[in-house]
Amino acid sequence: MDLPFIEACFNGLALAWMLLGLVAIRMNLKNTHRLCMVIALLSSAVFLGCYIVYHLTADPVYYQGDWRITYYFILVSHIILAAVTPFLVGITVFRAIKGQWPQHRWWAKRTLPIWAYVSITGILVYYMVHV
Repeated sequence: MDLPFIEACFNGLALAWMLLGLVAIRMNLKNTHRLCMVIALLSSAVFLGCYIVYHLTADPVYYQGDWRITYYFILVSHIILAAVTPFLVGITVFRAIKGQWPQHRWWAKRTLPIWAYVSITGILVYYMVHV
């Protein structure tokens, strides 16, 4: 099995569902938005499980390309924001579960771009290292 490829796929799925959820809420389709965001969250959770399994069982893979500064900028920003994202997502989801809609919107407007960036840069890091 190629877990890094599977991780990139789940990152892409999470991103797609996030964007569909954004479109849904902009169209005032609240149930569709909720479903999309739950699927995005589940996709991210499966990604995280695969990521943990891979990094516990595989040898490190190093970047071999010519774009080192670009790669390390993407990697470092990805790692920092990836460490923060679960907390932001958790707060955002908690506010939704509690029906605290103004707070949920406030957190969501900040969380979604960061979560999307983490997904995109995760796919980029995979591509730069493995393809």
